[in-house]
Amino acid sequence: MILRAPAQVSRGVRGKIRNGGHHTGQATPVNASSIRPLTVADDRLTPGALAREIEAFTPSPDLGWTTASVLDLLPDGSTIGWEHADPPEGEFNRAHVLSYFQQNNYRLPVHPATLCIRKELALALAGWMALPGGEDTGLLLAVSVIADGYFIGKPGLLYRKHPHQITGQADWTEPGEWAPRMRLIEARALALRGLWEQR
Repeated sequence: MILRAPAQVSRGVRGKIRNGGHHTGQATPVNASSIRPLTVADDRLTPGALAREIEAFTPSPDLGWTTASVLDLLPDGSTIGWEHADPPEGEFNRAHVLSYFQQNNYRLPVHPATLCIRKELALALAGWMALPGGEDTGLLLAVSVIADGYFIGKPGLLYRKHPHQITGQADWTEPGEWAPRMRLIEARALALRGLWEQR
């Protein structure tokens, strides 16, 4: 999601990405902010998700991004919690996400599909990484080393699980592709952190 002004909500839809990240968006009006949800076309935002994102940003002008809890949406329509435990609701300092990523075999502490980011930061970071997968992970890591974030404990996304999803395919976790992709994401975050600290 991209938070900006004037009053507008844009929904960024991620399609098939094996040949590189590809995103489009369409806009509809809402209140006093604009948000672009980074969601795959068949995922669903939960009721009130956008309002909770705006509410987190409003009192905190220095807050750069948010994420939220996720529920997996199964083919039969039922939902279960994400496979990993959520952190407590609250702020993340700039060191937290990258440190967790490095110490937990390139796993994030939060689900990147729920990322909501201020427009100026998304533009400065050139948006999603040009990768065959994990481009939302790349953007989350990048923004997390230059701005504090906030985790919303209430579920903000229904993450549809089905046999054809990209993250469920064998090549998604094939070590020869997955490990270099994660190392590139890490290297970008480290480079950004170093440049930020030299300001």
